[in-house]
Amino acid sequence: MRQRRKSSSDGLPPPLKRCSSASVASLDCSIRTSIGQHEDEDIDEFVNNSFLERIRNILRFDALNLKSTAVRNAKMLSSIDDHSSVSYIPHYGVDVCFTDEYHSSASKLEPYRLMVGDPEMDSLLSEFKSFGPFDDVIAAAAAACNDPTNDATDKLAQFYRHYEQVPSWVDFDQIQRGIDVFLAYLPAAGAALYYRSLVGGFSIPKIVEVLKSTRYLMSDRKKTLSRLIDTGGLLAACFAPTNGSLSAASLRPGGRGWLASLRVRVLHAKIRQRLLQLKRTSDDGHSVQSWDIEKNGIPINQE
Repeated sequence: MRQRRKSSSDGLPPPLKRCSSASVASLDCSIRTSIGQHEDEDIDEFVNNSFLERIRNILRFDALNLKSTAVRNAKMLSSIDDHSSVSYIPHYGVDVCFTDEYHSSASKLEPYRLMVGDPEMDSLLSEFKSFGPFDDVIAAAAAACNDPTNDATDKLAQFYRHYEQVPSWVDFDQIQRGIDVFLAYLPAAGAALYYRSLVGGFSIPKIVEVLKSTRYLMSDRKKTLSRLIDTGGLLAACFAPTNGSLSAASLRPGGRGWLASLRVRVLHAKIRQRLLQLKRTSDDGHSVQSWDIEKNGIPINQE
C-alpha cells in the first residue's frame, strides 16, 4: 500500500511496475454443500466429511501457485498488444510467461541495487541525527504532526502527514479480499513464506551479506526463532481485525498494520545507515568503507 513521494534526487531510476504471480480467482476456499440439505441422521457424517474436505483442500493447496500460472499467463498476454517480447522460462516444472511490460531484466534492475535504498527515510534519518538505534521515529513524527506549535516546514510532521493521505487508487475492499484469501489458506501460505520464500531468499549471496553483518540469523536457535517470529508479527499486525466494519482497517492510516509497516521502513533505514557507516582498515593501513557497494549494492535496496 506504500506510495512514496517522488524523490528530488537526480538520476534515480523510475518506480518499477509490479506483477501479481497468482490469481485470487484461482482459489476456492468454500464448501458449496449446505448442512441444511441433509437429513438429521446424516449431519454428523456430513460435518466430519466437510472437515476432512477442508483438510484435503489445505494439503492440496499449491503453495507456489503453479496451477494458477496458466491463468496468470493468459491475463498478461491479453493486456498487451505487442507479443514480440514474450518469453517463457521453465520454473519448478511450469512455463512462466515473462514480458518487457511487466518484468525487468537484470541490467534494468542493476540501478535499483546500486543506487536506491529508501531515499525519503534515509534523508529523514540523516537530518535528525539525534535518533538512536531504539528510538521510535514514527511516534516522534506523530507527535510532531499533532504539535500545534510546529510550522508547515517541520520535516517529521510533513512525513507523517503525507502518509495519512490515502492515494485515490487504493482499494481497501480489494485488500480485504486478499487478507481473507491469505487467512483462509494460512497454514499453506505460512509454510510457503517460511520454507520457500525466506529460506530461498536467505540463500542469495547479496542478501546473506546483510544478514551476516547484522547477525540476523545467529547460532543461538532461540534468538533466530525470535527474529523469524518478528516477520509473523508484522503479518498479524497487518491482518488484525477491528470492531468496526471498515475493510482492511489495520492498514488504514493510524492502524496497527499501517504503523508497523512504517516502523519496518525505519528499521531497514537504520540498518542501511549503520552498514554504510562501518569502516575497516585496508591493506595499506587506510580507513575505508567496510560495505562493498559495487559488489553487494546498497543494503536492503529496491532491487
